[in-house]
Amino acid sequence: MTHRQLLLSQFFVLTLLAVLFHVGLALRWYMLAPFDVLLHFLGGLWASLALFWGSARFGYPIKSTYVFVGVMVIGAGWEVFEFIFDISGGLKDTVADFALDATGALIGIFGVKALASKKEIV
Repeated sequence: MTHRQLLLSQFFVLTLLAVLFHVGLALRWYMLAPFDVLLHFLGGLWASLALFWGSARFGYPIKSTYVFVGVMVIGAGWEVFEFIFDISGGLKDTVADFALDATGALIGIFGVKALASKKEIV
């Protein structure tokens, strides 16, 4: 994938994530399990694309393992946010959220690697 493809891909995912987040807050969907699943999956996907784009943009190759760990750190930060604002569903919800962040990250990693060719940046 090229820098531009990564940028456009992450922009699309982030825009979808932001719209769903705000609609979910307005309509009180945030505590519904399927909605939370979708948001955490998209969050992991976006974070993996953003990390790949950032590394490609600045010319630093990044290993998939680092992308995965970076996504999990971002996910942990989000869980702290949920805890501070008392929107966490407890330990079971937190574990499920981490699993969904990881799933989104893995889809992003495998997707970027599958679409990358030897002539392209990533």
